[in-house]
Amino acid sequence: MTRITTGETVNVRGSINSVFDCLGRPGTGRQRFRDHSIDKPVGAVDPPLTPAIMASPYPTRFKMPSMASYDGSTDTDEHLENYQAHMLIQNANEAALCKAFCLTLTGAARQ
Repeated sequence: MTRITTGETVNVRGSINSVFDCLGRPGTGRQRFRDHSIDKPVGAVDPPLTPAIMASPYPTRFKMPSMASYDGSTDTDEHLENYQAHMLIQNANEAALCKAFCLTLTGAARQ
């Protein structure tokens, strides 16, 4: 994984599109989940991201962006640009971008 540093051009949209490809697009009702054929404890769910992403640590002193949640009714590009700016100032790596992005969604965008 590459780390995002100030001054670098970052393709956050590509990373976010990868998350959308995994989870499904907000508001479309098309979501993909992993095969649940393996026995698991009741209530156990697979994380929506790869094990490598889930295992990757957040940067030191990482804090969730303090920004409005996206519900699918406003401009997607504006939300992504705002998210990108918040994550850039925290020196977030791609795994942190993926893991934290889901927490900026609400309502139809999160379903």
